[in-house]
Amino acid sequence: MSVNLKDTNASISRQLITLAAPLLLGSILQQLYNAADSIVIQRFAGDAAFAAAGIAGIVMNLFIFLINGGCTGISIVMASLYGAEDYKTLRCESYMGALYGCGFSILLSLFSILLMTPVLKLINTPDNLLPLARQYLTVIFAGMPAVFLYNFCAAALRAIGDTSHATVFLSISVISNVLLDLLLIGKFSMGMTGAALATVASQIISAVLCIIYISKKRSFLLFKRADMKTDKELLKRTARFASISALNQSSLYIGKLLVQGSVNSIDPLGTAAIPGFTAGSRIEAFTNAVGLAGGDAVSVFVAQNIGAGNGKRAREGFKKGCFLLFVVGLLMSAIMYIPAVPAVTIFVGNSAPAALAEGVIYLRVVALFYAICFIDCAFLGWNRGSGELDIFMTGTIAQVVIRVVLAWILAPRMGLVGVALATGIGWAILAVYKTIMYIQRQKKEAF
Repeated sequence: MSVNLKDTNASISRQLITLAAPLLLGSILQQLYNAADSIVIQRFAGDAAFAAAGIAGIVMNLFIFLINGGCTGISIVMASLYGAEDYKTLRCESYMGALYGCGFSILLSLFSILLMTPVLKLINTPDNLLPLARQYLTVIFAGMPAVFLYNFCAAALRAIGDTSHATVFLSISVISNVLLDLLLIGKFSMGMTGAALATVASQIISAVLCIIYISKKRSFLLFKRADMKTDKELLKRTARFASISALNQSSLYIGKLLVQGSVNSIDPLGTAAIPGFTAGSRIEAFTNAVGLAGGDAVSVFVAQNIGAGNGKRAREGFKKGCFLLFVVGLLMSAIMYIPAVPAVTIFVGNSAPAALAEGVIYLRVVALFYAICFIDCAFLGWNRGSGELDIFMTGTIAQVVIRVVLAWILAPRMGLVGVALATGIGWAILAVYKTIMYIQRQKKEAF
C-alpha cells in the first residue's frame, strides 16, 4: 500500500506516521542483522570475536552507507518526479539509477577490499582482533552488489510512498539471517566468515523479493527499451543528489570510525571500553533507526509535495515532523536510560563486569541528547527533500569534525563518558546551525 502524500485533505501528521511506521520497522529490522551477528558471535565464538565484529561493523557501514546514501539521493529525485506525475522521466531515472549504481557498487566492492586492512590499522585495531575483522569484511564487501540491488529497489518504493512491502521482504530476510547465523556459526563453527555469509545471503533474498514485487505490482517503475537512454540533465541532477547524500552518510560513519579509533586507543587490549562501546553502539543503532525513519518520511513527503508544486504543504509537513520527532526523541531517551543495564547485558553477558559498566555509562550519557538528535533528523529530511544540499552537507561535515575532535580530546581524560559527550555536543551544534539557516532561507525564499 502506498500513501498519497499529495492529498491536501488528509492529516499531515497521520500521513507522516503512516509513511514512517514501515520505515521504522525496516530500520529496526536492518539493525537486527548486526545485532543477531553480535549476539550469536559472542555466544559461540567468544569475546574477542564480539569485539572484532563491533570494529568490523563500523568499517563495513562506512562503505555500505555510501551505497545506501546514494540510493536515498536517487529516491528523492524519483519522489519529485512521481509528485509531478512525470512517469516517462521516472522510468528513465530508474534505468540510469540501476545502470550506474550497479557499476558503482562493483567498483566500490573492489575498492573496499583493497582499503580494508589500512583502514582497520588506521583506527588502531588491536593486533589480536585484526584477522577476525578481515575475515568478516572480505565476505561483506564481496557482496556489495546485492546490497545495492535491495537498497535501490527499496528506495524506489519509498519514493512513491510504498514503504510497507520493502519492510515485509526485509523481515523475511532478517529471519533468514538469524537462522543462517545459528546454522553457520552455532552448528558449523564458521565464526566471522559464517556471520558475513549469512548477512550477504539474506541481502540477496530481500533483493530478489523486491524485484519480483516491483515487476508484478509497480511495473510503472520498470524501464522499457525506449527508456534506456542517458538524459544528461537528469543524470547531473541525480549525480548531485546521490553523491551528496552518499557523502553525508559516509561522513557520518567516517566520524564513527574515527571515534572508534579514540575508543581503541584507551583500550588497547579490547577488554572493557571496546566491547562496552560496541554494546552501547548496537543499542544506540536501534534508537537511531527511529529518528532516521522519521527523517526519511519527512524527505519523501517534502519532495513529493514540492514536485507537485505545493511548497506550503511541504513546510507544514516539516514542522509537524519536527514536533513529532522531538516528542519521540524524549521517549527514546527514557527507554535507553532506564533499562541500560539489562540492555547492555544482552550483548556482553554477565561474565565481563568491566565491559558492562563501560557500556552502561556510555549509553546513559548519550541518551540525554537524543531529543536533539531527532530534531537533527527532521532537518535532515527537510534539507534533502527540498534540495537544500549545501546546508545538508555543510552541517553534516561540521558536526562530524566537532564530534571527532572532542572525542579524541575527552576520551583519554573521561573514557566513554567523553565519547558520549562529544557526540551530544556535536548534535546540539548541528541543531542550532540548521535552525538558523532554515529561518534565514524562509525569509528569503518561497516555493
